[in-house]
Order: sequence, then structure tokens, then C-alpha cells
Amino acid sequence: MTLTGSRLFDPSAISIPLATLSCICEELQALKRIFFNSCKASDSSPYILVKSRNQVIDNNIGSKSNLDSHFSCIKKEILNSNHAEDFVCLCNNLNPGYQSASEADWRFCSIVANFINPRWLYQDQAKILEYIFVNARKNRDKNHRTDYLQKTIGKVLMARNNSNKIRNSFAEKRSLNQNNLNPRIISSSKNKKCKVDKNAIIKICNTMKIFHLGRSIKNFEYSNDVEDNYLKATIPSSLNHIDLRYYIQLLFQYIDAVEQLPDIKLAQTEFLPININLILKNSNSSTGGKSYNHFQASLNKLSDVTLVYNKKITSDGLYRAHKESLLSYKILHQRFRKGVTVNDSNQWRKLAVKMHPIILDISKEATYNYSLFNKNSYNSLSSDKIKLLYYYACCLTFPGGHPVKLSLDNLLSLWPPTNLRQVKQKRKQEMIQLLQDFAALESKLDDLDISLIYLNYEIVGINLKKRKLKVI
Repeated sequence: MTLTGSRLFDPSAISIPLATLSCICEELQALKRIFFNSCKASDSSPYILVKSRNQVIDNNIGSKSNLDSHFSCIKKEILNSNHAEDFVCLCNNLNPGYQSASEADWRFCSIVANFINPRWLYQDQAKILEYIFVNARKNRDKNHRTDYLQKTIGKVLMARNNSNKIRNSFAEKRSLNQNNLNPRIISSSKNKKCKVDKNAIIKICNTMKIFHLGRSIKNFEYSNDVEDNYLKATIPSSLNHIDLRYYIQLLFQYIDAVEQLPDIKLAQTEFLPININLILKNSNSSTGGKSYNHFQASLNKLSDVTLVYNKKITSDGLYRAHKESLLSYKILHQRFRKGVTVNDSNQWRKLAVKMHPIILDISKEATYNYSLFNKNSYNSLSSDKIKLLYYYACCLTFPGGHPVKLSLDNLLSLWPPTNLRQVKQKRKQEMIQLLQDFAALESKLDDLDISLIYLNYEIVGINLKKRKLKVI
């Protein structure tokens, strides 16, 4: 059901019921591994969402051969992780969209520190981090100052170690609480797999259905009345494919920031920093005042959306109900000066956002056997309208499920309704072109199989199937 009230896909058209997928309830999972998977996949090499790592350090770590060896291993792990894109960008650019080059240095060190074994001696961790920084980070004069580099590395390692202590303390308390539970309850729930309905597995896609093609229009509501997964969205000014572009980029950065928190519960109350220039850069927008104004307009529309949901989160009937904006934001800007408006580009300084709790719920309550959509696939698409089409395709498909067939009439419901014949015909031609462009990009998509449906040599629809993924 789209926000216009039309059905984009009718499940009753499939003779075999939608299969339910298994999930293992487990708290405090990394958001990226659930929403966005950056690994490539093929029939012979499925996605891998969980990777084990166990390295032992050599006593003679100071030798160049050992440093090179550890550098090579750590670099390989980073390039196979979700941090690969940021790492490569920081290796090749002095300041790729950060507030300063020093902030970019901090980000580089933080990424590398995540892949250094915390059981190593502090001196060994610092030595490896310094070696990787000097040999991989984009060079600048300040990096050769020993005091600057040592201070930066020391602060990064201290922050990382403090986060680990908090996590370990939280895990110990959780373990003590579990040990105090009734043994009969523990034995009955241990290793229990919960069956989760497709609608619950892709909770976040319910919020995505508030986006559409075309111009924004006023006063819409979207409702998902599925039992145990109720959601209602109130949308004062509807959101189109341009707003989707900014929302996804905000979501990418927000998830990165949540990953750095010592406790995911902090994200329920904390506003997390967002790099506006990086959003504009990744959206292929200029950093001029006009682009900032467009971004602020989308930010206002997104923050006006109210979500009400009531989710069943455990098998014993425990629910969570919540009502909040899709996102809330704070902007820190310069004081108003005569002749300069707050909306001017040089007034923008810092942005912080807080996302709706629905985004956090899915990370705390379950680990699923696939990501909702692939970040690499999404970023490979240049057209905002094709990105929206790709996202809807991901919302309607799941690994191992039956192929989903969408007709042109189904897809035309992505636009707001109209009775004008000329407008309908124009939209039909545009959708046919979008489908052709979408199908031509299949080789760039790691998670979808796409084939066009023809009738009398004319395109009448599209077949979609999500490739099966695997958790290890």
C-alpha cells in the first residue's frame, strides 16, 4: 500500500504464502550489519554479515617486516568491512568533507583502531597505528610533528579503550541479571529461534513507503495496520525522491555515529553530529547556498513527519508503543548579522540529529539473515528516481522468496493520483524509461535480479528477486 492508498503489490496474487524468516533475538547488534551490507555477493559467494577476527601479536612488533605484515592484515580487514569507503577516501584525500583536516585524521585513526586487537599492549597498539597512519594517510606537514601524531593516537586509543570498558561492564551486569533469573525460564528460552513475519523483519521499510515520485503535496497519512506491527505516519508535506536522497544520506551518517557509542541506548536521547558538506558531496550537490537551502527544506519536511507505532518485540506479548518525529534536529549557526539571513550558506556550522526509535528497535531486538538493502548498490545509482525505485524493490522482496512481479499500473501508483490523461501518459513513458535504465544497471546491483516483462514487444512490467544471503 502506497501513501496514495493504492496497492503497489498484492500478496494475494501469490499462490504460496510468504515465508517467514528466522531470527535470533540478541541485543546491541551493529546497525550497519542489519540495514546496510557493503559486501559483494554472487551465487557462489554469498554475503557475509558477521566476520570473526583473532590475531596474536608478535613479540618483535617493532621490526619493519612485522609492521608491514600487521599493516597488510589490518588493511585487508578494513577493505572487507563497512569502513572501506571512508578508509580509501581518507587515504587519498586530506579532508574529504570533514570540518577540518585534524578531524579527518581522528576519523582515520578511529577506523584503524577498531581493527587493532585490544588485548595487545598499549605501546604495540600505538606503534602499529602510527605506522599505518604514516604510510597510508594522505600526507600533510602537520602529520610529521611527532607531538601532534602521538597526542592524536593517544586520545583515539584512550577513547576506544574506555568504550570497551563500558561495554564489558554492561555485559557483566547483563550476565548477572540473567544468572538471577529462574533457571527454568533460561532453559526454555536459550537458543530459541523466533519466527518473525516479513512485515516485522522490514519494519524500517514501512517508514520508507512515505516517499513517492514527483512533486510534494500536502497532508497525507500512511497506515500499516498489520497486527503486532502497527504504524501510522502523519505527513504534513509529502516526501518525494529528493527528500529520500537526503534522508538516506542522513541515515548513513547516523548509523556510523551510533556505532561509535559505548551503549546504543544513548542514541535514544543523544543528538548525534552530522557532516552537512559530506551529505551534499555524496548527493552530487554543490556546497553553495542554494543546495543548503534545498537540504534545509527537506530537513524541515522530514522533521514534520510524525510516526506512531506499536510493535510486538518478544514472544511473551511484550509491546513497545512510541510516537515521535521521523527525525529531530539541532543546528548551530553564527549569530544573525545585518543583511545576512540565517538561511545563507555561510551561516551553517554544525548539525545534529536524533532518529525515530523505530530505527534502534530493530538493532536491539533481532539479528536478521540479510540487510534491507546494499549500500554499494544504492551508491552506484546516480538518479534519485531510480534510487527510490530500487528502494521499493528492496522493500517488496526478501532472500529466498518468490519473484515479485510488478506491472506498469502498480508502479504508476508511486506518483500522486491524477485524472489528467496527458499526465498519466507522460508518467507511463517516464516509468518505461526508468525501468529500462534500472534493468541496465543490474550488473552494478549486488542484491537484486531484475528482468523486464514484455507483451507484444512493449514493456508492461518488471520481475524482481532478492538474492539469497547467508549468516555465519
